[in-house]
Amino acid sequence: MTIRLATKHDLQIVIQLTKELATYEKEGDIFQADEKFFLDNILCDEPKAECYLIENEAGDAVGIGEIFITLSTYTSTYKLNLQDFYVRPDYRGRGHGKEFMKFLAQQAKERNCSMVCWSVYAWNELARGLYDHVANAHEDVVPYSMGPDEIEALL
Repeated sequence: MTIRLATKHDLQIVIQLTKELATYEKEGDIFQADEKFFLDNILCDEPKAECYLIENEAGDAVGIGEIFITLSTYTSTYKLNLQDFYVRPDYRGRGHGKEFMKFLAQQAKERNCSMVCWSVYAWNELARGLYDHVANAHEDVVPYSMGPDEIEALL
């Protein structure tokens, strides 16, 4: 297994894996990302996020992870944020997720990040099983988000 930074040559598999993730997370009906979005924002010279492919021994992409860095004002360091993470169903339970978590830890250390952050749907017991082995859930932190309707309502 290898983990490598995706390039513009990986555009189609990046879109496919991201769409698979959206479908798995019951959000497939709102998936709108297209080639232009990925080429302008992720698979470009100055990306807003980095996309990594998880490949099996044959070189086939079996998973994806997208990360970005933010500031940690409390610690005067940085936080590595995992935005999207997905391993295809046929490859789950084979250590790909744990290896990607190790990869994130190494990236955090190399980039002087004080923590790695991500969120997961409460119903996703399979992912939570992995995460419970490598991280601490912050039960006292409640995640919020505003969608298009909430944004418009505030304007």
